[in-house]
Amino acid sequence: MERPNYFSIIPATVRYDEELKPNEKLLYGEISALADKGGFCFASNDYFAKLYKVNKKTVSVWINNLKDKGYVVVDFINDNKGLVTQRKIYIGIVGGIHKKVEGYPLNNGGGIHKKMEDNNTSIINILFEPKNQVRNEESLSKKNDKKKIVFDHESKQYKCASYLSNMICENIKGAKPKDENTLQKWSYTFDLMFRIDEIDPYDVKVVLEFSQMDTFWSKNILSADKFRKQYLQLLAKMQGVCKK
Repeated sequence: MERPNYFSIIPATVRYDEELKPNEKLLYGEISALADKGGFCFASNDYFAKLYKVNKKTVSVWINNLKDKGYVVVDFINDNKGLVTQRKIYIGIVGGIHKKVEGYPLNNGGGIHKKMEDNNTSIINILFEPKNQVRNEESLSKKNDKKKIVFDHESKQYKCASYLSNMICENIKGAKPKDENTLQKWSYTFDLMFRIDEIDPYDVKVVLEFSQMDTFWSKNILSADKFRKQYLQLLAKMQGVCKK
């Protein structure tokens, strides 16, 4: 594997984390550089071991420490026999929000992480797989043409919209799944959050799940537009709870 020739980014939260070793911070920067191109890093422990001139077990410890802090998310791809064929490392939410959210106490006494695991409609592991093209190019708006953008059902935008629709049905008795037209409109709203608001899709995913696990917000976030409007307030509420 060739070394990346573009910059790596080590945010202040990682740089000044006294619980991390200097080489773990450097490894985070290397992972961010490798993940910048394809959305995830697939370099092996052997690659990092040769790069930093340490053994693979040391690299494993470094990655686990970064994972435990919530700075990276590790996903293993298995074949039909259950054997690991590939590892993907994604950059997590800066500040360790992902880790802290796991211990967030719900009003019903359960932990948010446990509830997410039990929820079959959770999007915690499905947003970042490289899938089909986000939009159907034949349906893209042309100049002076107001055709609606059509989002593929495997796109991050559509999965967010579908997740929100499913959770509304679970949280509110009598609610019905949204039709395709509504899901496409919601997908467009999530697309605006990614492109115009410049919010990382992973951050959107975590805050969206938080909104549907919280007893108050789950009854108030009933559309993608409402979620976008309340996003910063939801993020502040989640961070405030995590700091307690």
